[in-house]
Amino acid sequence: MKHNPKTEAIRMEEKTSSISVDRSPTKRLSTAISMYMPTNIKVNYGVDIAKQEIGVAVSEMLKIPGGDAALKQGKIKSGLKTVGEAMKRKGIEKVGALPGFDGALEAMELKEGAIFSKNIELAFKGVGKRKFQYTFKMMPRSQAEADEIQKIIYAFKFNMLPEFQDGVRGRKMKVPNTFDIQYMYQNEHNNYLNKISTCFLETMDVTYGGTRYKTFDSSSTLAGAPPVETTIELNFSEMETITRERVTEGF
Repeated sequence: MKHNPKTEAIRMEEKTSSISVDRSPTKRLSTAISMYMPTNIKVNYGVDIAKQEIGVAVSEMLKIPGGDAALKQGKIKSGLKTVGEAMKRKGIEKVGALPGFDGALEAMELKEGAIFSKNIELAFKGVGKRKFQYTFKMMPRSQAEADEIQKIIYAFKFNMLPEFQDGVRGRKMKVPNTFDIQYMYQNEHNNYLNKISTCFLETMDVTYGGTRYKTFDSSSTLAGAPPVETTIELNFSEMETITRERVTEGF
């Protein structure tokens, strides 16, 4: 395929890195694929924020001296009037689960004309893994370019899949190779775009043909004829959790 100076270089690396588990040694492969830059680049940053209801007893205990320490030790300050009321309501709520006692708590609240309002707080739970999706439409203009597309497809699917350990079919498999993705401009990393940490290629969709399937006449020694258009969709998942430290490095 014709070389474009504005390329996205995707390097395969035999690697299974993790921040929490020691893994087997890795080695970098010499295989590299240079693709044209897609029409747009998208990156998603996200954190897991959950809505958490804070019980009235917990809220009241945190207001008193030593209340947080008591919670850490699993102790309940039952002498607090509000805590006692909360526990009383919890007991009535359990009674309401019995047959024939439906709505016991609601009935009591209607009679008293008061309820305990829920205290909802946002709680940070973690950071999601980033995912990257690319679609490349390739239309060869020569037999050489058609053969190059064939090699590109082979390289992606060969490196994304596992293999049986020692070549023996069984239950034990060797993990797939990983990919290092770089956005390039004139043979240098484009620092205006985000960096990407090591990824697994999760899925790869290959579509042969455009609106209808059509091929060139083949002059290759290979059997068959190359399609006039081939589209590949690649979905990568980043192995590393991106934090502030990595953002300062350009990720």
